[in-house]
Amino acid sequence: MNDLIVAGDTLDFSTSVPDYPATAGWTLKYQLVPQFSLPVQVPITITAATYLTTDYRVSVGPAVSVAWAGGIYSWYSWVEKSGARETIGAGRVEIKPDPTALAQGYDARTLAEKAFEDAQTALANFQATAGRVKSYSIAGRSMEFDTAGELIVLVKYWENEVRKVLAQKAIKAGRPDPRQIHVRMNNA
Repeated sequence: MNDLIVAGDTLDFSTSVPDYPATAGWTLKYQLVPQFSLPVQVPITITAATYLTTDYRVSVGPAVSVAWAGGIYSWYSWVEKSGARETIGAGRVEIKPDPTALAQGYDARTLAEKAFEDAQTALANFQATAGRVKSYSIAGRSMEFDTAGELIVLVKYWENEVRKVLAQKAIKAGRPDPRQIHVRMNNA
């Protein structure tokens, strides 16, 4: 199963389950269960087709995937045949919303990126008022601090979380971890 799906895109991949080949009458299925409650999204069931005799092919067209709500899902895969069922795998997948249907005001930043920016704003406001204003409400969330040091700890925490997110994205894209410094030494 892919780690990322975009609603409205074609989902197409093949997979092999050597212990349960399609030629033996097995059917491979996937279920994507939303980890969120709003917007309402019923679990998504996908049945794979036989591919190259023994393998399976998962293919979902854009007309179907366009209706999938964006968010994080738990996925499960299993094979079944004549009343028997065997679980094959499980994991998580993120479904991004259909980019052609996004409205003004959509914010694609991660939670870490939003919180980091909010913490930076709170620290700037705290410093600008010389610590006289000790509570803030940003984007519907309230925070209260006694010292700039507490805010600095929060900013550093969220900055580190943003770096983790960026590193994960880089690694998934096949690039090196930006948190690591690579050094090459040559003998002269």
